[in-house]
Amino acid sequence: MRVQSFEFGDQAWVPEFYHSVLRDFMGALYKAFGHHKLWTQAILDLCENNPNKTIKDPCAGSGHVNLMIRTALPASFTGSFELSDLMIEKNIEFAKQINALKDSGISYKLQPTDATKSTPEDHSPKLFINSFHHFDHDQVGQILKHNAENGNDILILEYCRKSPDSLIAMFFGPVLFLLFLPFIWNRKNRLPCVLFTYLLPLIPLMLLWDGIISCLRTYSAKDLHAILERENIPHEPIRTSLKRSALYPSGVTSTSVRFKRPS
Repeated sequence: MRVQSFEFGDQAWVPEFYHSVLRDFMGALYKAFGHHKLWTQAILDLCENNPNKTIKDPCAGSGHVNLMIRTALPASFTGSFELSDLMIEKNIEFAKQINALKDSGISYKLQPTDATKSTPEDHSPKLFINSFHHFDHDQVGQILKHNAENGNDILILEYCRKSPDSLIAMFFGPVLFLLFLPFIWNRKNRLPCVLFTYLLPLIPLMLLWDGIISCLRTYSAKDLHAILERENIPHEPIRTSLKRSALYPSGVTSTSVRFKRPS
């Protein structure tokens, strides 16, 4: 059963230093444990199964994970990534940093993009990295419907899921944060990070809450199938895979939702 609750990382009223250190912490985790490398085959499959090799991520955030995935893909990869986000105007520097790389394989739109809306001209497969669970059932229905109409396959990547081992893994997050913090803070957020981590441990508790809720908010293949049936959306069988590593034994998931191409 999926739980629809809130995460501190989603709330506009939460101070910016929490959002900033959360992004830096997640980036450090990916570098240390290599979660993103477990998704490369799913990306390759998405590109191979679609005539349009431009993969669009409409909820890319900082785009940091996308960039790491791009680097981890083999040199033979022929696709490209087009990143966007609804709130990019708030952190436009993320898009500018990626575009400054002048890498033909990855770019970031400077205009906001609403993942729940689409245009008839949009015929690109969609990618959601640790973002799909933030949408409620109605929003997911809109995303599935619009992309089905255009024949756009969807790949959903999540670092967690509704399972005992994944929930247990979330309890290691605050401990790792305590260890990683001295290496990821910056001058701007150092004081509040020290205050609300070591003296009054609000940030570790918020991270634990967000991690657990992220697990409970994820959509299983059964959840997605129910929404597709409710919306009367024709689709191919949903495929979900779980990949583990020695450094991340609870594993990451990739869920592929494929639709028939319009004639």
